[in-house]
Amino acid sequence: MIQEQTIAEVIDSRPDLQALLQELVGQGFLLPGIFDPRAYLRDEDQILSAWKAEKSRLNALALGVSLHNDLYCELVNQVLAGEDPETSADLRRRIDRWTAAIAKRFPDHEEMEANCSLLGQYLEFMNRKSQGF
Repeated sequence: MIQEQTIAEVIDSRPDLQALLQELVGQGFLLPGIFDPRAYLRDEDQILSAWKAEKSRLNALALGVSLHNDLYCELVNQVLAGEDPETSADLRRRIDRWTAAIAKRFPDHEEMEANCSLLGQYLEFMNRKSQGF
């Protein structure tokens, strides 16, 4: 029987994603969580202001992780409320704008987007887990 990995196990097994998390913490985009240091809190103001000031790779990744965390939070909340999961139009627009911006600037934008999706899901999972969900 094949057992699938949890998102935490996926992230823990990827040194590149662990390094990215530490870089985001080092720049102040993520802060260690209160109940579990791996349940990172986002500094959304810092992330947005950094992205507006400079469209660098790290700033793009920080914004992507934040947007994907919003996405997973929104979808999980809808499922828990007994609703069909559907991304809000506003969040979809913000993700689409970010995706278009990184596609213009970074040749490996698809990998960046996949990594941001994984880390956004990880943040949501760890925050819910740290709160007992």
